[in-house]
Amino acid sequence: LLKRGRGLLAALRGPADPPHVAAIKQLEKLHTQKLWQSGKSKQYYTGLTDILREYLAGRYNFQAMEMTSAEIIARIRELSVEERASKRLGSLLEVADFVKFAKMNPLPDENDLSLMNAYLFINQTKVEEIPVPGEGEKAEGEVKSVEKNDSNISKE
Repeated sequence: LLKRGRGLLAALRGPADPPHVAAIKQLEKLHTQKLWQSGKSKQYYTGLTDILREYLAGRYNFQAMEMTSAEIIARIRELSVEERASKRLGSLLEVADFVKFAKMNPLPDENDLSLMNAYLFINQTKVEEIPVPGEGEKAEGEVKSVEKNDSNISKE
């Protein structure tokens, strides 16, 4: 019964956001919590890496939540992700591992850089849906409004 209820709730909410949209929303929420500013660096980096792992799972369809940082980086390289994006992710995961497991206390600049690297990685690797012209949306760069009438003559 609970499963049915969750399915019903999901159906009522509508389609899920694409992975990059969901990840950006979660990063914004994490940023507003100001965890590292209040001495909660471990929670901050746990949240940051969980967001990225969920994004990777949705974007590349592999079980990133169950993998180590090294396994994730190896998988990203196998998938031929652009090198700059791969390095950003690797740098972020390395700092996060030091904070979470070696009790490193990063500098404020490192915290900001990690968040920025997360945003950049997502933006560099996202898949954007291109709207199809004529289906209620304008083609990119289109500035002219066309109004249909019965005679198929457009008004400008």
